Amino acid sequence: MTAAAKYLIQSESDFDSFLASMLSRKDLDSDEFEFPDVEFKGWPTISINVKGDKKRYSSSLTASMLFGMAELTNEIQKAFTVIRHDTHNRQKLTNPDKNLLDIVYHISEGSSQADGESDAIVNGAVSVLKEAIGKMTGRQALCAVVAIVIATGTVGWKVADEYWDTQRQSSSDQISLVKATADALNKSQTNTLQLLTTGQTNVSRAVLAHGEDGRNKFLKNIAQDPKVSTVKLGDETISRDQLNTYTQRQSVDRQKLTRKDEFYIKGVTRTGPTNQDISITVTRASNGETFIIKTSSEITSTDELKEFTDAVAQESSLTINYLEVTENNHVSTGQLINIVH
Repeated sequence: MTAAAKYLIQSESDFDSFLASMLSRKDLDSDEFEFPDVEFKGWPTISINVKGDKKRYSSSLTASMLFGMAELTNEIQKAFTVIRHDTHNRQKLTNPDKNLLDIVYHISEGSSQADGESDAIVNGAVSVLKEAIGKMTGRQALCAVVAIVIATGTVGWKVADEYWDTQRQSSSDQISLVKATADALNKSQTNTLQLLTTGQTNVSRAVLAHGEDGRNKFLKNIAQDPKVSTVKLGDETISRDQLNTYTQRQSVDRQKLTRKDEFYIKGVTRTGPTNQDISITVTRASNGETFIIKTSSEITSTDELKEFTDAVAQESSLTINYLEVTENNHVSTGQLINIVH
């Protein structure tokens, strides 16, 4: 199809056809790629089914289910905010944004089946990504679309899990692992995994991470109710034994990586008995991600500290070498190496 064609996506099959068509585009990796007209209608959906004590789970919602759905929705809102406003802060959402993010769940009679449509959220994200072509390639924009589809629905979480597994491997092992994973997935999931492994940006990684956080927070809330026997999210069924792992202390997947990036400096604070510990609040210029880079007066010169405080006053950016620490795919902190001149 040509770039002028319009795609109507009402199912996972439609989405696969759309991705396959885009992956065949010769200009996909160009910043001149023209994003097609695409509309999501009635898909993706959030499908939740909780089975347990029939007195508690029959045309009803328990507190654990409600709190879990609320936390899932919060993470979906954060995922959208990353795309829309380059930040994780939901306070940046406008009233029109909030209208898009209003997911209405329908409860089926006779069971604790909750279904919500999130197509409006994806359509809102697509409109933003269409405008971002030029700042990112077509492949990167499509990867962000895949990420928001996964984050806003119970479709594709298996593929997301497979993707994170590949990222935890050394680069030499990733290619063979991706191929082995793709061979075990259906065609639709294979196209999705291909985009996830070839088109990632900080934006799409953050969107995926919020989707994963939402899923885990929902399951952790549900797991608090011992009367629950199984939970079904889309096509994925989580057993009681699996739910029990969420009531235990969750392991932290911590990664460390030396990086160089451009940041706006939002603040510099000192703590400790002699004010020797320094925390530099930074916002990544590329995607608005905010976290703290730490250092100390013992290893940071007076001139470097002045550069940081001047950058705060002048609202200018600095390029920094630092050690980035991520926990469960989120940046937790950084350790300053030096300012790049």
